[in-house]
Amino acid sequence: MKKIAFINCFFGKTWPDYFDYFLKGCEYNPTIDFYIFTNIAPKYKIKNVHFIKFDLQKFNEMATEKLKVSVSVKDAYKLCDFKPLYGVILQEYISKYDFWGYCDVDLMFGNIREFITNEMLDKYDVISPVDKYPAGFFTLYRNIPFINKIFRLSKDFRKIVQSDRHFCFDECNFEFTTVQSQDIQYIDSEVESMALILRKLEITNKIRYFHMDMAQEFLHSRNTHIWRDGNIYDFITEKPYLLIHFINIKGLPSFHIEKYTKAGHNKKEVFYISPNFIGKSLKQQFNFQLFINPYQRKIRTIITKVKAITFGKSYSFPFVEDSPYKSANQEVFFYKKSDRSVIMLTSTGNINNYLYNEIFLYQIKENHYLCWNKIDNIQYFAKFHYLKDDEKAYKIEIEDLKFTEKGTMYLLNK
Repeated sequence: MKKIAFINCFFGKTWPDYFDYFLKGCEYNPTIDFYIFTNIAPKYKIKNVHFIKFDLQKFNEMATEKLKVSVSVKDAYKLCDFKPLYGVILQEYISKYDFWGYCDVDLMFGNIREFITNEMLDKYDVISPVDKYPAGFFTLYRNIPFINKIFRLSKDFRKIVQSDRHFCFDECNFEFTTVQSQDIQYIDSEVESMALILRKLEITNKIRYFHMDMAQEFLHSRNTHIWRDGNIYDFITEKPYLLIHFINIKGLPSFHIEKYTKAGHNKKEVFYISPNFIGKSLKQQFNFQLFINPYQRKIRTIITKVKAITFGKSYSFPFVEDSPYKSANQEVFFYKKSDRSVIMLTSTGNINNYLYNEIFLYQIKENHYLCWNKIDNIQYFAKFHYLKDDEKAYKIEIEDLKFTEKGTMYLLNK
């Protein structure tokens, strides 16, 4: 049996509510090792889950040494661009394995070996459970020098690792919609992503690349799924899945995460997972707390809006004109108009054609604002991130008032 190791780098203050379910999925895949590099104390011991005490400073030192390029990651989210580089940066931890991969923690594993068989591992060099691009939440690489270093084939490699911006390098440079109808090699992306590199190597027969949809992200289904004895399948159709990724549901007010309690000795565990719920009892999907949760969030949002608009301070905008932010495939320019508002110009994809909006900002707390486009009556929250001694935010995170949509803008010259 070929040996597999997965890597996750997670830096923060606390583990997310769904982390227990991630660990349970790991525990039921005992022939696979999971290495979690983190600054947070482990929750509890699992034989095949290895917590490595780590922080961003140590990561930067190792990355600089192994890549021979100066690396200074300041934001943990930027590590997404480094996932395909883990095989080089963290090689000393995975040298004994036939395959290494990266995975996210906002998911629950089914039976990995049922999908990633020894025959598949013999046949392929790179394995992704998403058809159109290598999945950032789960991709496997054969642990050999050529495969470990293919990220260097990107002409933008140095630009990506030395920028503070997130380029979605591990996947497709934010071309998630376009790749559904076009081959990645014909898409005019800002940078050469791993999706493009792997595609080029695949069509020239330089690597053997497996890519097929095997994961559930509730993109096309609202059905409840069941996790039983380490296996995941659709409760209605009985279709099996490699894993369920919570990416589209974890931030929803209506998604209820039941607190995990360990089952008694020799007692089998069953979990139900839907776009609204994860837990042991199917009946819990309809309990009063689950029903009231979205309304509690809505009331808190209304109170926050009223306080921000009534008592919010004026904001001295540290925006530098003609220095744009990048949001996925759009450029965004800000120009100060008053002590309360900015003009926001957003690229439309057509040359010299920009959308014009006046955005009013109301301070909620330090670096947190309620933003209001009064023309279109669009409101959202914004959080500004600053590096030490910098006056201008290098990153702006936005989220709608229903907490269902998120976005991130990065300063282009960073």
